[in-house]
Amino acid sequence: MKRGRSKLDWLVLENEDDEFPASPVPVTPPRRRYRSVLLGGIRVVFAGLLIGGNALVHTADQGLESIDRELEATIALEEWATAPSQGASNSSAEISRTVKVPFVGDTPSESARQKTGVETQVLEITFSHDLAVVQVLESRVYPDGQTESLQRLRFYRYDGQEWVRTAPDEGYWGAPMTLETERFVFKYRKQDHSVVARAAPAIDAAAIDLRAALGLPPPAGKVTVTVYPGSNGARAPSFVDDELQLISPTLLPIPIGLTAQQLLTWQAIGPFATHTLDEAKAAQPIYGEWRYMAEVIERWLLLQHNELQTAWRDDLLAWRRDVYAAGAPENATLATAGLADLCAKHHIWERIVWFQGSGIGAHCLSPASAAPASLIDIDTLAQLWQPETLDLYPFYTTSAEPVDAALVTTIVDYMVLTYGRESLPRLWRGFGAYHTWDTLIPVVFGVSAETFERGWQEYQLQPLLCDPLPSP
Repeated sequence: MKRGRSKLDWLVLENEDDEFPASPVPVTPPRRRYRSVLLGGIRVVFAGLLIGGNALVHTADQGLESIDRELEATIALEEWATAPSQGASNSSAEISRTVKVPFVGDTPSESARQKTGVETQVLEITFSHDLAVVQVLESRVYPDGQTESLQRLRFYRYDGQEWVRTAPDEGYWGAPMTLETERFVFKYRKQDHSVVARAAPAIDAAAIDLRAALGLPPPAGKVTVTVYPGSNGARAPSFVDDELQLISPTLLPIPIGLTAQQLLTWQAIGPFATHTLDEAKAAQPIYGEWRYMAEVIERWLLLQHNELQTAWRDDLLAWRRDVYAAGAPENATLATAGLADLCAKHHIWERIVWFQGSGIGAHCLSPASAAPASLIDIDTLAQLWQPETLDLYPFYTTSAEPVDAALVTTIVDYMVLTYGRESLPRLWRGFGAYHTWDTLIPVVFGVSAETFERGWQEYQLQPLLCDPLPSP
């Protein structure tokens, strides 16, 4: 049998015969041809994988785009369903990355837009297990043209046919975690770790300052702060059985220019300040005449740890000094326009939820009442401290205070600047021993009530007093 060329030529057979004897000398196989074939095959396979991979990526991109469109369509439908009806039907809205409310009617006017009031922009879509987490920017237009814009997260789940709005389960937040500071034990979930870790030092420092300002000793133990995930936890920041319950920062609506860290800090300090004030009242009861001053002190303490309200108050006081110098009754129009500009500068409508209890909403709703014709004397404060409720807008209720809270806190400013921060606990103790300013001030500050009041009034106008006199 003639031996042909094949792969058998290069095999070493265990059972050799005469026809196919094993070569005594190793023979190098002709591998060049097979290498070329092999390399060619690899190239073909690689090219196929590359083309197939691109097709898969393209298909995946198309799938994600389809999911985006479906989610955006769901959001647009939600906005349409919650918008006030104008009594007519409407065709489906065009879906884009900016999801606009499909207004009722063919050509909605600007006034109709202001009445319906909502525009939603999808910023980002991420996925966690079977949840779609959508970050949106919600913008609302009020009847007077003011706008409110908040970033928030929405959660959706696919039910096999469509995306359905849902409350996320606790699995989204991850494993429980704990963080201890000098005054607190924070309990939260992994999803909130970065925000809680950054906010904890500021909350701890505020707690120490609040207690010291009211003359309270350090607490016997640490306060537990629980940051609740999902919608089954705390509905609002509050103390329950000596536990401070907060909402997960993931669920907080974030106004323009602010961070989740700032909002978590402020929502913790607010109820803790009230809790500390209640503890001070229990340790040192005060007479009923000083209830309004207890509120003033609480607001002043909050100002020390809320840069948002501090910046607003500084600008507001400067505006009021200018108004007072010019004469409010003769310059009412100018004063109103100036306050409107100030409200816009500080994005009051976007941030009003974080100004609650400061009187700021009242200023922007009723600017004319915020311009005093004269400085308020110290004895009139208690008589005027009577907040009234205003229902001027359909979206929420606010309070108007005849006495400007930002103005009244300057009493504490002047006191601390002139007599030192240690005068605060002395003042608090005086609220439980004296009934009037005339009897309290000489004991606490060592001056007459008239001297104290004159110094406070001059302090309010200090920037004006320092202005150079006009040339003759």
